[in-house]
Amino acid sequence: MIDFLKTTCTKGPSYTNQMIKDLSSNTVLVELVGGGLFGKVLCGPWMKVMYRQKDLSNIGSSKLLTYMVDKLKCLKDCPRLIFDDNFCCFELPADAHKSELSKKVHACLLEYEADEETLNFISLVAEDFSTVIERQAADYLPGGKYADMEPEMIVLRENAPANNIMAETILALHDHLRRRAPNASDSYMAAKTCFPTNKTNDWIKALPDSGPLLNKCISYGRKLKQGSIKRAAAVKLKIQKRTKAKSQQKSDKDHKKFTKNVCEAMEFPSTFMEKILELDPTIPKETLDTAHSLLLDPSSIIGESISWKWIVGSKPTIYNYTFTKFKVWHVLQCLLVRE
Repeated sequence: MIDFLKTTCTKGPSYTNQMIKDLSSNTVLVELVGGGLFGKVLCGPWMKVMYRQKDLSNIGSSKLLTYMVDKLKCLKDCPRLIFDDNFCCFELPADAHKSELSKKVHACLLEYEADEETLNFISLVAEDFSTVIERQAADYLPGGKYADMEPEMIVLRENAPANNIMAETILALHDHLRRRAPNASDSYMAAKTCFPTNKTNDWIKALPDSGPLLNKCISYGRKLKQGSIKRAAAVKLKIQKRTKAKSQQKSDKDHKKFTKNVCEAMEFPSTFMEKILELDPTIPKETLDTAHSLLLDPSSIIGESISWKWIVGSKPTIYNYTFTKFKVWHVLQCLLVRE
């Protein structure tokens, strides 16, 4: 791949340099090797046994899935098995064969010297695969309602595609839409993808009263959109309030803690300035000098009085304030503790 980027790729130097840098990462290399190996032991054989066997029944599918889950669990416990050339998550049919290119790619992957990181990655992927299959195919695994059926309920597959071209087409359409509108919601993407895939337009045109029905759908869709916008706004407002409340709680907690530390520092005038600077180095030097002077000689303002006017509504109120020893301490706190 690096040789291809250096000699053949025409994307430009910035793209090729970034790709070469990514390919030089051990993590990317582990993911590429692991993904390639799972493609050879799981994804590729899946197509052969699930899609290309014309005589496969629902009971047969159940047995294949059970076998696959057991193999994935073995791979989770012993990830080094994936480097065995004969290991596979399925029992392949007799007529199954690999192309020469597939054999060559698989042989190159098997030559990789697996380290602890690679083995851990393979183990985690095997565990995730088995978890997904056990959840999505629960009805067909042992204990599921379709795992052991009566003979008259057995049916052969009729509509399963022989390849994954349709699935790739749908994924390509979704990728195209996502690139055009990266901020679109998942529901919008699903609707845009399903509309041409399911031929919704042809179905609507075939209805006897397609015009009124379509207008009703549009009207109902607009109502749903408006409701969704309102709910999104309400959720956003709720999150903002919650975030603001948490921020205020943290601020109050920090303010209370700082006030406590200031009071403790005021108990020791000799180390007062050092302690305060440790708590908050941004306090101005003039403020700190004033507080320190008052702490050393509080009697300098004890007995002094000040007055100020406070206007509430249209009526001014005059307040008189006389400093006592307790109030001097309060002034010191006010000087140093800021909101």
